[in-house]
Amino acid sequence: MSEEQNSDFDSLIQELKSMDINVVKRALHIAKNISKPPPITNQGLLNKVGSFATAYASRGLSNNKAAESVKSLRVLSCHGGAGLEPCPYRQNSEKFSESYFCGGCGCGDKSSTQLINVKNDKGEEQYSKLDFPKVVCPLHMPGFSNYVESSQEETKNSRKVVIETSYGVEYIKNNSNLNNGEVKVNENNNQDQQNHS
Repeated sequence: MSEEQNSDFDSLIQELKSMDINVVKRALHIAKNISKPPPITNQGLLNKVGSFATAYASRGLSNNKAAESVKSLRVLSCHGGAGLEPCPYRQNSEKFSESYFCGGCGCGDKSSTQLINVKNDKGEEQYSKLDFPKVVCPLHMPGFSNYVESSQEETKNSRKVVIETSYGVEYIKNNSNLNNGEVKVNENNNQDQQNHS
């Protein structure tokens, strides 16, 4: 596991430790009684192209990144942690060591689609899929622009229910960069960009 992954998981564990343990236990209990995530339906080429264009437009010319609160939800949705299994569609990258990509959305195993920040030949961190201010998930998970509350879905996704129970739906809605809401970007990234100019 890379140093950044350790950092992400450590911060997630610290956050979960500060939560009411009964809430976390209840969420895990609920998860055991709900079916696995529903199968992903084919989005169609036009929808995929539209999602790709929206993601890159949200990045902009100054490499805007999602706010840390948004990215933290995405990390939890994709990688799991603290008793929550990783997404079943997360796949090991064959091109980048100790990295993963989404096998459910059809984006493939490319540098810009990695679910962690991989490093280039110069040792610099690359922009990851979870950094895009607006990006979608085929399971409509927390943190993503197309997040849909589990109570609105016909088939319950146990992983989503655990996250919703732990964080609360309102917190998730406020930190998912929903298509109809304000896009939260990492303010430090914007200041870093200005300092390098």
